[in-house]
Amino acid sequence: MPESSKSSAAMGSSAKSNYRCRPDQWTPIEPTARALRGARILIVDDEYLIAAQLASDLRAAGGEIIGPAHTLQNALALAQREHPTAAVLDIRLGRDDVGPVAQELSKRGVPFIFYTGQTHTDPIRSRWPGSKVVSKPVTAATLIAAVAAVLKK
Repeated sequence: MPESSKSSAAMGSSAKSNYRCRPDQWTPIEPTARALRGARILIVDDEYLIAAQLASDLRAAGGEIIGPAHTLQNALALAQREHPTAAVLDIRLGRDDVGPVAQELSKRGVPFIFYTGQTHTDPIRSRWPGSKVVSKPVTAATLIAAVAAVLKK
């Protein structure tokens, strides 16, 4: 009996229903696996590894990823050209702030969340006091829930 079949038999049929992929590569199915299906999500973060993780987490929840954008200019271009339905914005992009992108998205009626390590100190928050703010770092489930919540408004 192949190794993966032994694992499957040992786990029982109820265990298999809570996992996806090949039996030798089982990973738990997240309850949010389809929470963002159909959403086009712009990711703006100047830290490449964080942006890649955000993209991976949101894609796993069914979102279509726009970007990630790492500069203000690139983020503005994507916001104008790609028609996102939501966005995750880091407040600081090097020396720039993400204000022009938030303004463009607001003008277009696109909801967004701020994803930042500067949750209470950045003055940009006063320009969008009703916006959702998610503090770095955060679990994938919390991030997905935040994006799903702004999409429902």
